[in-house]
Amino acid sequence: MLEINGVYCQLRELMVETAQSDTTHRVWVREDRAYWKSPAISLGLILALAMWVRLHDLARLSLWLDEGITTCKMRFSLRELFQYTVVDNVPPLYYLILHALGSWIDSDFSLRLPSALIGVATIPVLYWIGVLLFNRRVALLASLFLSLSTFHLWFSQEARSYGIYCFLYALSLLFLVRWSLNPAGSLGWWLYVAASSLMLYSHSTALIYFGTNSVIFFCLSGWREWGQVRQWLLAQALVVILFLPWLSSFHDQSQNYQQSVILGPLHLSAIVETLMVLTSMSPLWGAEAAKLVGSFRGLPEILMLTWFVGFSGPLASLLISWKRQFSRGCIVAATIVALPLAVVTLFSLWFVNIYFDRLFLPSTLGVSLLLAAGTEDIFDFFSMPSAKALTALVFGSLIVCQLALSISIYYKLERKEDFRSAAKLLAERYQDNDIAVFVTYSGEALFKWYQPAAAARMHYTGIPKSFLNPPNQSPGHIIRSSADISALPDSAATSERVWLVRLRTQYHDPDELTLKWLTRHCRKEEHHQLQGVSVDSFRRCEKGAQ
Repeated sequence: MLEINGVYCQLRELMVETAQSDTTHRVWVREDRAYWKSPAISLGLILALAMWVRLHDLARLSLWLDEGITTCKMRFSLRELFQYTVVDNVPPLYYLILHALGSWIDSDFSLRLPSALIGVATIPVLYWIGVLLFNRRVALLASLFLSLSTFHLWFSQEARSYGIYCFLYALSLLFLVRWSLNPAGSLGWWLYVAASSLMLYSHSTALIYFGTNSVIFFCLSGWREWGQVRQWLLAQALVVILFLPWLSSFHDQSQNYQQSVILGPLHLSAIVETLMVLTSMSPLWGAEAAKLVGSFRGLPEILMLTWFVGFSGPLASLLISWKRQFSRGCIVAATIVALPLAVVTLFSLWFVNIYFDRLFLPSTLGVSLLLAAGTEDIFDFFSMPSAKALTALVFGSLIVCQLALSISIYYKLERKEDFRSAAKLLAERYQDNDIAVFVTYSGEALFKWYQPAAAARMHYTGIPKSFLNPPNQSPGHIIRSSADISALPDSAATSERVWLVRLRTQYHDPDELTLKWLTRHCRKEEHHQLQGVSVDSFRRCEKGAQ
């Protein structure tokens, strides 16, 4: 945390040089190099900080359940990605990128590296959005806040598609804003179409942010220029046409959200936690914060208070000292945050609960812009001190301290299942004539990732024939219902030992049917509990048991 605060102090000294000169909102004109010097250096330092934060401890934790899906689907061809759509809700773009890099990906670090680099690449895109909608000072602060966002960091260190989803939305928004402000140019229009089309192939919920951009367009342009509206409608139609090849697969993937075992009813606490996640996670990690800064009475309340003041204060300041030139940018940033949250919340209340906080990762762009706009006067504190500048400095310092504390806690969390150790244990203890039963399909995929040599000689079951459509694997099963138990007796009776590997059973075996059957008909021999993963062995299973 001290290192992060030190970098922040250096950034503060460099950014003061722009306090007097940053008055323009146009960025697509030639400017002299002296004017660019300080912002370029500051942005470079921010990118260096973001890179260090995202590469630090990148491979410390084992791959977890969802990343197990990635290790499986990254090996699929384009045709297979269009066929096997039931396993998860991710369109093919992210897997195609990893497939193209397949020969380079041979470790946890290399598997997660593309997400980390994409996460860093999102920051300069946000910078240009900030310059277009506000000014360079807001753009620099927004870039700093996003670089230290624990929520953004989390998914920049995960081998899933959320990072590229956020990056492509940022590009789509950038080109939309650029084209809206300069409709005479066609380059922005074509780049908006390309970025939006790729975004729809990055995640199944990207339609929410595609719709958000539609609202943003009318906030920027209105209905006054029919010619521009007509061009926008043409762009939307072209994006939809480019999405049509995936439409059938999208329908299949959307059925996954109807699984009642995934989510229960939506509670108000989930919405409040999402607001904390989008800004800073430290209030949610009170126990871990106590380990880091020392436990004392009232720590959770202090964390909550500093979070509330640090992140509501700049918004209140923005409203109190409203700057007319920021009106358009504030409306856009607020729309990025509020509209997706409202749509997902209402859909989850009225239809099917699809509320995952990770779906709102692109909204961190709007949060960063709003907080930066509310603390923009921090630059004036070093050149023209005032009460407004001092207030901005206090709020900005609180934000950075909260973000730094969150990151420090984040690096110490054991937040993923330790399948790396579980796979090693199973490979070492497995003997000929044993059988391994993986309750989740990701368990099998992760075992193949960590122990490919052992997987080649072992007898195991995992992904059921019915789970992929069409089926393409050898006989196996996941216990999801009593009907699936019918395949277990024969496998258990003909094996010396049965190794049961379980993780996230609430999703795949909510009634623990596998464990109950083995406990009833076999003698339990060993039990190993690792981080989020259970490995049990059973012997002498009854023959003919049903």
